Amino acid sequence: MWPAVLALLLSLAHVSNISASGDDGLTVVGMAVLVELRPELGLITETAQVTLEGSSGPLVRFRLNRSLQVERIRAGSGAARHSQAGDTLTVTLTPPMNDERRTLTFQITGRPRHEGTDRVGSKGVVLGAEDHWIPSLPLTAAAADLQVVAPPGWTVLASGEPVAGRTGNTHRFRTRRPVRSIGLAAGPDLSITEATMGRTPLRVAAGGGIEATGLAQVFSDAMTWLSGTLVPYPFEGLNLALMPGLEGPVYAGGFVAVPADQALTSLADGADLLASLWFGQSLTGDGPWMESLAAWQAVAYSRDRGHGMPLRIADQRDRYLSMSHNRDVAIRRADDRTPDAVVRGKGSAAWEMVRMTCGNRHFSAQMAAMIAGPPGAPLRLEEVRKRFAANSPEPVEAVFADWFDRTGLPAFTTELNTFPTSRNQWRTDLSIHQRGRPYTLSLDVVFHGAGQEHRETVRIDRETTQLLYVLPFQVIRVELDPLGRIYKQPTITRKR
Repeated sequence: MWPAVLALLLSLAHVSNISASGDDGLTVVGMAVLVELRPELGLITETAQVTLEGSSGPLVRFRLNRSLQVERIRAGSGAARHSQAGDTLTVTLTPPMNDERRTLTFQITGRPRHEGTDRVGSKGVVLGAEDHWIPSLPLTAAAADLQVVAPPGWTVLASGEPVAGRTGNTHRFRTRRPVRSIGLAAGPDLSITEATMGRTPLRVAAGGGIEATGLAQVFSDAMTWLSGTLVPYPFEGLNLALMPGLEGPVYAGGFVAVPADQALTSLADGADLLASLWFGQSLTGDGPWMESLAAWQAVAYSRDRGHGMPLRIADQRDRYLSMSHNRDVAIRRADDRTPDAVVRGKGSAAWEMVRMTCGNRHFSAQMAAMIAGPPGAPLRLEEVRKRFAANSPEPVEAVFADWFDRTGLPAFTTELNTFPTSRNQWRTDLSIHQRGRPYTLSLDVVFHGAGQEHRETVRIDRETTQLLYVLPFQVIRVELDPLGRIYKQPTITRKR
């Protein structure tokens, strides 16, 4: 449990007509949340008002942490009853909604748990978007009003802007632009400093003398690059909390919480955090695979700017190479329990293979089209696959099948044989064998001799590819994919 630190994510709702998938035209058009933090009792209590609009059957199914209990529910008109099973909260509306608005008010309390761990304790509280600690529908995007009753002396930072006129221990925040979730961090040992990144405000909650002015330098270039490559930054500011004891980043609309000891010194690491705000907050998917797209975007920034790979992604790729096979999962089937080594490590490389196949122009056009539209229901991977396949200069179906529908990585064994010819040249026989089911790839091959080299690009799509070249030098060694464009297992080379 974090020492005297709180991180909460509130899922909010949309303010315009956008259908929530699975609810037959039902739309969330407003939400106001009052949450009281009671860490001395291990509890949180909340009042959440959710306004729905549209038409639906009598049943509305929300998602709610299985360790939280709805004590009461009221409907602004008609009647509402509820039942809970696992993390599904089913609300029965009488009469059903018929092209109208109706407000539901939930009174909720409990001790939320995440993967068997208590999230609330006397030393601190941590909740994330995956905890679903307020009732949420698949679509969440709204301008929101948040009130937090925190222990005396605690500092609070949340998405949006603080509202002036704080009363006692109640902290209030409001977002002017639609967000899919709200992040909140609070603790007794935090202080808030402010800076700007161009025109974007940066607020930092941290201890140990860390200030926003220094961190603005880490994010400014990535903010400019991503805004130009994708769309302008979709939030009114970036609120960043550095929190002791946190194991990994927590994201929300315009908000990032990271471990206090996480290195935030390189521009690549700044891009890694910011990319996850665009993908996952501005644009969402129906599974963790969307985070793989965010990781790829951070790698793309680093490559374009000539930086090294972001440290977290490099570490996740290394972890995947050494990960046990029984923990591997196809990216298409990834869920909340899938390791980051799969989702972000392998996943960032999988999107690079799509880009290399369909080309920069087509790939960039599809990315821009996905993220430029208004917030909508979570995208399905199959929808994205069809987007990239449509009018692609090269077929991408095999790439998606190889990199998203199966586990593992390409693995090669090469056999090299050279001998002189009668014309003072050297015949070079190279056999490239794919271990396991073959991938379809364009592979760069470099033949090295004494101070000389020869390069070829070959298309491989079978278990064994035989190559024959006559070269003006004796080949001493062969190198596959020298630029590291393909994420693969180490190559085994044999000489015959």
